[in-house]
Amino acid sequence: VQEKASGALWALSGDDPTKRRDIGTKIGIEMLIVLLESKSEKIQFVAAKALSTLSCGAAKHQTKIREAGGVLPLVRMLKQSASERVLLAVISTLAALSIGESKDSTFSKELT
Repeated sequence: VQEKASGALWALSGDDPTKRRDIGTKIGIEMLIVLLESKSEKIQFVAAKALSTLSCGAAKHQTKIREAGGVLPLVRMLKQSASERVLLAVISTLAALSIGESKDSTFSKELT
């Protein structure tokens, strides 16, 4: 059920970043981070893609993702996922989170 619901919600957003950001916001950053841990590749993809969309160009969402503990699950996904599309979404999210960060930032500390 969760897989079908997440896939349907994401499909409804189409390619419109504004709609994707709106859906990601409604699902909630904390829930998206939880969904990263799903065993379903489809749910992992939707969660990673939604986090990527939220983090691109939105400092407030980047901060919320970091404060909610989203960095470590994303890094774990780099090591565990065999899905190319999940990995690309995770890399996109981590790239957006790292832009403008200093060496002593929370993001850098979480990776070490």
